[in-house]
Amino acid sequence: MNILQAITPLVRTTKSITLFVNNEVIKTSSRKLGLSGKVKSTMLEKWGTYWKDLIKDYTDVIKDTVEDSKKYPKKTLGILSLCGFVLLSCKTNPDDISYRENVLKCSNDVLLVGKAIRNPNTDQFLTAVENCYNLGVIRRLSFGIISVMWIDNYSNELGIFKAECSYLKPQYLTFSSRLIDIGFFGKWWKLDKIMQDYDINHEEWVDGKQ
Repeated sequence: MNILQAITPLVRTTKSITLFVNNEVIKTSSRKLGLSGKVKSTMLEKWGTYWKDLIKDYTDVIKDTVEDSKKYPKKTLGILSLCGFVLLSCKTNPDDISYRENVLKCSNDVLLVGKAIRNPNTDQFLTAVENCYNLGVIRRLSFGIISVMWIDNYSNELGIFKAECSYLKPQYLTFSSRLIDIGFFGKWWKLDKIMQDYDINHEEWVDGKQ
């Protein structure tokens, strides 16, 4: 027996063991792949079931809503009108920029009128608002469908204790006295009212009679 014949059985044995081990590894890995595939398929099935149930629920709600609207047309019309009113109010809710622009426009209109024939109430109101803007104390509070402009105690840029202390902030009970305008449906109502007859000085006629 030569050396080659002696080594050959060992090589065959080693190959068979190696193949056996490789087969086991392949089998094991294939099992793992099979398990992961099952998990993925289960997750996909769950997602599919979830979305099917969700679509079914929404479809049932829509069907019930349509049936109720046919059964109670007046109620449906009222709800739709209310929703439309709220959406329109939110869309046309004026902001602080629009108020500033309106104040400047009104001030320019008043300046074009002689002081002798200006309405003193209009002139005083616009002057007071302009002074508040110069002091930086004009604030806007929005409620979604309506906005209010009010006067704070101090400017936001002021760093003194009274301006920073939360206990010295304006109280809710006295908040109504700080309101200067109400914005609704794209219009500032106090400003619009104060500009009525802005070019008429009623005191001038009283002095003329005297």
